[in-house]
Amino acid sequence: MKSHRQEHKLVRRNVVARGRSARTSVSLERVVWQAFREIAAQQGKTVHQLTLEIDRTRTLNRSAAIRVYIIEYYRAELVGARHDAL
Repeated sequence: MKSHRQEHKLVRRNVVARGRSARTSVSLERVVWQAFREIAAQQGKTVHQLTLEIDRTRTLNRSAAIRVYIIEYYRAELVGARHDAL
């Protein structure tokens, strides 16, 4: 099990942005990368495909836009779970 400090350390990874040949780096915490990969897999997409989707509508910097996407995704999941429980 990784320590709390390691999970929150920024990790820089390359992603595809604005097209197949445009690569850029994104810095996110390890735990955020993990959540992003899980969401992409659940949707049957790659991290690159999901990044491109987020890029189409983002108004924030890319890292912030990904974090907001993850939060909104999990919030929608919670609302759905609450609705299903009723």
